[in-house]
Amino acid sequence: MTTLVCIGSAEATSPTEIALSEKSVLTITDDGSSAGYVTISWAGKSDAELKTPASTEYQLQIKQQSQSDDDYKTIYQGRDNATTLSGLENGNYQLRLQSAEGVWSEPLQISISHHALNKALAFFAIGLVLFLSLLILIFSPSHKSESE
Repeated sequence: MTTLVCIGSAEATSPTEIALSEKSVLTITDDGSSAGYVTISWAGKSDAELKTPASTEYQLQIKQQSQSDDDYKTIYQGRDNATTLSGLENGNYQLRLQSAEGVWSEPLQISISHHALNKALAFFAIGLVLFLSLLILIFSPSHKSESE
């Protein structure tokens, strides 16, 4: 389960949103933290009112929580309003977003924890037993029609 925490004085409209300046919000839209991925999206709250062009460039950065503040790595730079991060190892991460105005959002903290290996192997074993049972049922001679 992902733990989302507002760090600093950002106003959150829900537990998964952090305000970016006065017009944008950084949001987790697909929480696959137990599978090692998460989808982040952002959009201006009042883009239509401010007539902000859709071509606004954004920069999304990530760092592991144990690293120093200058260890942020840029993982996305462009005009889209969402990105999916995958291949994340177990751990706590901080994400921040910069809009064309140059204002950084307050960091959004996420926690990634994959399914335990024993749980994954147990599901695999159950699936294997069901698959083999189905094969035996399909190919067993007792299920041939009586007219043969």
